[in-house]
Amino acid sequence: MEIPKKIKEAIKENKLVVFAGSGLSTKFNLPSWTKLVEDIIQEVDKEEYKGFLSLLQFKVMTPIEVLEKLKKEHNVIRRYILNTFNIKDVDFAFHKEIISLTSQIITTNYDNAFEIASNNVINPVVYTSTFNISEINKNNISYIFKLHGSYNEPDNCIIFKDDYEKLYSADSALKEKLKLIFTEKVILFLGFSFNGPDINLIFNNLDSVFGNNNKHFILTKEPNEFNKFEFLETLEIKDFNQIDNFISDCLTYKADKKLIGVENKTVIDKAKTDKPKIVALLPNPLDIDFKDDLSKVVNCFETLDASLLIGALNIKTLSVIEDYDILIIVSKVFKSNLYLEDDNLKSILLSPEEICSNITNEKIPIIFITNEKIGPVPGYSIISISSFKTSLINRFIYKCLKNNELNFIEEDISVFLTKVYGKPIQKGNAEVSSFYNNNKDLQIGKKSLENVIGRIEEQSIIALKLLNIKKTNKLLNIKASGGTGKTTLIKKVAYELYNRGYFKEGVIFKSCESVKTFEDFEEVLIDGFNLTNILNFKEYLKDNYSFLKRDLLVIPDNFETVVNSVNKVDLNKVIDLLKFSTDFANVVITSRERLSPDEDYEDVYSLTPLITDDALTLFEKYYGSVNNVEERRILRTDILEDLLNNNPLAIKLVTMSRTRFKFITELKAQLIEHFFESINEDYSLVFKNNADLNIERTKSIYQSINYSYTTLNTKERLAFELLNLFRMEYLYQILKNALPQIHHQIILAIKN
Repeated sequence: MEIPKKIKEAIKENKLVVFAGSGLSTKFNLPSWTKLVEDIIQEVDKEEYKGFLSLLQFKVMTPIEVLEKLKKEHNVIRRYILNTFNIKDVDFAFHKEIISLTSQIITTNYDNAFEIASNNVINPVVYTSTFNISEINKNNISYIFKLHGSYNEPDNCIIFKDDYEKLYSADSALKEKLKLIFTEKVILFLGFSFNGPDINLIFNNLDSVFGNNNKHFILTKEPNEFNKFEFLETLEIKDFNQIDNFISDCLTYKADKKLIGVENKTVIDKAKTDKPKIVALLPNPLDIDFKDDLSKVVNCFETLDASLLIGALNIKTLSVIEDYDILIIVSKVFKSNLYLEDDNLKSILLSPEEICSNITNEKIPIIFITNEKIGPVPGYSIISISSFKTSLINRFIYKCLKNNELNFIEEDISVFLTKVYGKPIQKGNAEVSSFYNNNKDLQIGKKSLENVIGRIEEQSIIALKLLNIKKTNKLLNIKASGGTGKTTLIKKVAYELYNRGYFKEGVIFKSCESVKTFEDFEEVLIDGFNLTNILNFKEYLKDNYSFLKRDLLVIPDNFETVVNSVNKVDLNKVIDLLKFSTDFANVVITSRERLSPDEDYEDVYSLTPLITDDALTLFEKYYGSVNNVEERRILRTDILEDLLNNNPLAIKLVTMSRTRFKFITELKAQLIEHFFESINEDYSLVFKNNADLNIERTKSIYQSINYSYTTLNTKERLAFELLNLFRMEYLYQILKNALPQIHHQIILAIKN
């Protein structure tokens, strides 16, 4: 791309200013406006707001409009900004290039990317400081002008509509300074897209203030959208990678590519911290539950002024233990062997010698904290603490780590080394983070870790299959009938793997329920890849990811709705796109049927029915314990197996009804009565689609919904029937907002 003469001259004369938008921060996986609003609603967790999620999803309201409805939750919003927009430990190479080009930066972003890219030499200026604003643009001194505030002052961040209006309409120091910069400098706008919900608020205000007194430039894929602003000249790009190339080309016109405008200062890397780096590994296998016992042990080390990185105790993690000061291994012992996790997330047993042999750094001091004594391991420096008592561990931390004493006598502590860290570790608050640097709050939510009962073998198999498609590039299809819990299961396993360092770019869960055409599905997949404004999805993937598959997991859920909603031509295009996309990211669908019986692109895993023991556990979770031996037999055989077919959805529908009977025989009688009412109806008319008729347990679900419906009062029944007039994708949220008192089992029935 040819660089305009005006920009070349501005670079040479040190008159170029970069105006950075949120697009530049997508490199750091910061939340979009939509994701920010969704996260806030989930965190606030109030029924009155949850209806906005569907309105956002279907673009009935913009994120800015929804934020207006959340104003009274401003403290939660500002706390979210504080906790989310502090960027650490990522690649700032592009931002460093921008600062090498010009150290005069204006940005609407809350994050600290430019500050870190300048090695914190350039101090940010926030719109609230009149004095600091007055110093901008004097003698070419470097600045980072944060128009909309900074994450570390969340109470001053520009968030709501009236914030924007006050900022740009008042005769403020900020407005006067912007006028001066716009008059004297040449501004290059980067990272602005017309899909951004705040874009009109920003550019309409700038246009009204500056008019066409001086022309400035914007790199954009949407030149027609920005041409209406008088102060802008558009430079069209085909994809956002061209921005990097444009900045690199601009640098060739820079005589001195070092940071400029920092008077008599040399930019140097931040001094390395002398805080010790401590790694704590503990197992949390699917088949054994001892996480709480082990986690409270690790919590004791948070009183140290150290970096504490927490990970899973498995061979993969042990093999990358290198540049760390102390390794803590917390586990339980069985016959002299310790529990670890295998690749399939189930437990395995290894001896202390086998564990140590898998550690890359042979010199690292190892602290074993277990329930039984561990002897010396030849060739390794270890300490064995054979108790989970926090009082003992706190004494050890005080004596050994904080005071560097190794000559103390404790029955449950054995020392087989001469030094741990070399000097006392100060008391403080540890910086706790994931060993895998995967500190995202996934869209699927941490609750997905708690919603699965049983199914250990299935989870283990799915985990291995997910890891396998990373290598084979196949599409994984989790196939099962309706209501069997396939969606819940894949969410759980995906989150478990993410917590162990897999899928570092995240796990993106996308519902296919609203897909009606190929274009609809393509948008679902584009969103799943965390992309926006993509005109040709296939070409974009080939241009940007041909040499490196993204470490991302995309989950299009309820794919059978696509099969039954789109026409045959579109369906073939959808399947072709799925096959193509698996070369560029990991893709797993949930469906009620396989896509093709002949081709080899699909790895199908058919989910088995819930076993009765797990069905019983699920039933008692929502209904309460059934302790009488005979009633327990009736529950297992007559109700769960015969009437409900061990179907998880059917069980939830029945157990969440209004009535809890004194005797399980009463529940059985009620179920039989209502089941015989519905059994005479032609339930196949209710489940019309081919995929619905493929449900092995259609009767149990239909009859359970029918039973739940009978527990509603007259008004609730009327409301339920009236709401059938709405499209299904809106119905769930509308019902929750309109009738918060309505029973959860009916909502669940609608949602599924």
